[in-house]
Amino acid sequence: MELISITQARVVALIQVQQWDPLGKALTLEALAKLGNRYIFTKTPTRLEEIDFQKGLELQEGRLGEIRIDRIIIYMNGIVIDTRSSTDDSEKVLEDIIALAHEAFGAVIRPARQTFASQLMFRSDMHLAALNPVLPKIANLLTQRTSADMKHPFTFEPTAVLFNVDTAQAKTPPPMLSIERRVDVPFDENTYFSQAPLPTAEHIEILKAFEAALR
Repeated sequence: MELISITQARVVALIQVQQWDPLGKALTLEALAKLGNRYIFTKTPTRLEEIDFQKGLELQEGRLGEIRIDRIIIYMNGIVIDTRSSTDDSEKVLEDIIALAHEAFGAVIRPARQTFASQLMFRSDMHLAALNPVLPKIANLLTQRTSADMKHPFTFEPTAVLFNVDTAQAKTPPPMLSIERRVDVPFDENTYFSQAPLPTAEHIEILKAFEAALR
């Protein structure tokens, strides 16, 4: 497995918006200015009419030391932090924001729950048809019949494996685990996309184990 890029490393923490400033010490725009100054965001709301915690208050492109922050979104009941380096880095940003809220406003914040979302692209010479001997047979049948019917050579093969929860179990289910060929990329380039409801490091370990099993 060759990692091409991490396209999303997300941490979501359930924190009520009032917890950030429990004693109402700062105006909302003042609090946002503190965030903007600390993390050098290139885009932050600057007018009250731009602030809507129901839709999400978004700050874009900042930095914490060597960590590049893609965006932070603050909702009424949670905060989303996206980087493109690792969920470990996203957690470091979350911890720093919590420390800033304590330093500036006396907030003592312990997230009620924390979840992850990881997305990445990678190269691998694995073939999903190796999952089950019936899959190459179905692929060959589709290849022959469709190529003949459409008078054009097509090659079919399994292109995705998905693991999901019963979405009726929760109002906000976790992301599925997907392993799939990149759309519109030739098969012979062996390029895949994967997402998972896991920290980045665990996501990569699962993909390595999956690849090894297919070999």
